[in-house]
Amino acid sequence: MFFSKNYYSNNVIFGKDKMNRIVSLCILAVVCSLFVSCKKNPAKKYEGDWGFVVDRSKLNVDSIGQYERDTVWYSGKISRGDETGIIVIQYLENTSIKLKIDESGTISEFPSQYSNGKFEDENNIHLYLRYGGLGGNITHIIDGTKLK
Repeated sequence: MFFSKNYYSNNVIFGKDKMNRIVSLCILAVVCSLFVSCKKNPAKKYEGDWGFVVDRSKLNVDSIGQYERDTVWYSGKISRGDETGIIVIQYLENTSIKLKIDESGTISEFPSQYSNGKFEDENNIHLYLRYGGLGGNITHIIDGTKLK
């Protein structure tokens, strides 16, 4: 009786109504996932080519004692990272930084507790990056302007 022709022909296991519901739920799930994945990326309005003025300094206060300082202009870029809400700022030829950005344009997750920065507006950024410890540090003070 379980494997009879009548059992399958009456669509008891997968009836047409049940199949329609399953297909409808699958379509609804796909549409919902598209809306969730199309979340606005806050980094988009800052993407592009930027001009950066970088004031670099290096301080070493151990037994030798050393201080170096220079200022460099570099044509870099700001781009979106691999994840939503991440920006990559390339402010020197071989130097870039990944930061988190929220919908209001506030940047966070700097590489050290001594670092900070913010977008002044959509066309200007200021960063203070400091790396190091008790015996010295490297500091990059960065002012960037979006190139049109």
